[in-house]
Amino acid sequence: MLMQLCDILRGHGARWGYLKRMAEFHGGAEALTMRRLAAMLRHAGRTVPFYRDRIPPSFAEEDAYHILHGLPLVSRRDINGARESFVSSEPGQHVRETPTGGTSGVPLWVLQDKDYVDWGAAGRHLFFSWLGWRPGDQILRVWGDHAALRRERASLRDRLAARVCRVRTVNGLLLSEENLREYIAVLHRVRAQFLEGYVHGLHRIALEMLKSGIRPPSSLRAVISTAGNLTPDIEDDLRRAFGVVIANRYGCREAADIAASCPEGRLHVNPFTHYVEILDDRGRLAPKGEGRIVLTLLTNRTMPLIRYDIGDVGDLKERTVCPCGRDWQTFRRVHGREASLLYRADGTIIDPVLFFPFMRILFRLLPVERYQVVQEDYHRFTFRAVLKDGATAEGPETDRGLDEIRQAVRMELGDDVEIAFDFPEEIPFAPSGKYFYALSKVAPPQS
Repeated sequence: MLMQLCDILRGHGARWGYLKRMAEFHGGAEALTMRRLAAMLRHAGRTVPFYRDRIPPSFAEEDAYHILHGLPLVSRRDINGARESFVSSEPGQHVRETPTGGTSGVPLWVLQDKDYVDWGAAGRHLFFSWLGWRPGDQILRVWGDHAALRRERASLRDRLAARVCRVRTVNGLLLSEENLREYIAVLHRVRAQFLEGYVHGLHRIALEMLKSGIRPPSSLRAVISTAGNLTPDIEDDLRRAFGVVIANRYGCREAADIAASCPEGRLHVNPFTHYVEILDDRGRLAPKGEGRIVLTLLTNRTMPLIRYDIGDVGDLKERTVCPCGRDWQTFRRVHGREASLLYRADGTIIDPVLFFPFMRILFRLLPVERYQVVQEDYHRFTFRAVLKDGATAEGPETDRGLDEIRQAVRMELGDDVEIAFDFPEEIPFAPSGKYFYALSKVAPPQS
């Protein structure tokens, strides 16, 4: 009850009503999504400049999917090139600007309103509840924590929220053997019931436990992997180390949590918040097989993302009723963005997520179209950025901004780190056709 009361006092009580609706809903997902999609399309056609002449002012609800499929795909570059045309003239309340995580290599800031945030929180609670979570259960998160790297203390508000929500966070950005042992100790000390985190951080903890013969605490019920590709090999290591249910969750900063593992282990898309299309190389609906994941958000009325090409590849199962009772859209598999792990000379693993705040400084400074972080050796990194046509990285203001980035990186990685900047006309894809937003030219140091 304390979590609910806290949310009510902060003006976010609606999320618990949304959660109740989601938890009680199982069948009829296609019709539910059609109703919510029709409402979002009508809103966008009436209030969003980009869609005003593309969506008819009135249409039957059952035509929503047909109208959607006639709309153009939207990419990050499309939005960056005409941002105001994607913003509604009737925004929601308490609008905030949120930067994308950066894993696509293309920067994007989106506007998100309070209702979007509450639907997103309700969806996350729902996905946790499938694993047996109840408000008050202890969660340990292996997450990005830049303030901890700078030895800054979290704000009083954040500390109170973490205590009320029973969430303890350890820093997953730098993973040394010492850190791994400390995180395992914290897992036992707080008697965590759920362990959630970046897939690479969870994997390193699992390998350390297997190597050292450490068993998980008896309190642990489930491990939730996110922010990376949960491959079968990694999932097997997690299962051997923790001996509990291993769940997968798929999402991104601009679209919140999209899908998660149900009690039967199937990756369901939340029909209240998202509609997913899989398209082939020619932009047509792919009836079978893998293709580009295209999202339509059903909750953010301030800046609707409709037929948004998220940059990932996936495969949807044919819609059937899952043994869990839900007939929701279900991913067979999802392949997210690619990145190399980066390393310090002492063997500490650097999660590429660490560099996102520094790249955002660059995005604010210069008109960046695409970027890549390259590790040249254990102490040298190159930030590569393709600038928009005609833009140059020259001038005293730019020089000051680049120096600010260098100083910020050294605060977190040490004074011996060198940062260079390169502004090529293009950044090539790997021979496999994949784009790596972080690339290491060094091998893991031998222990």
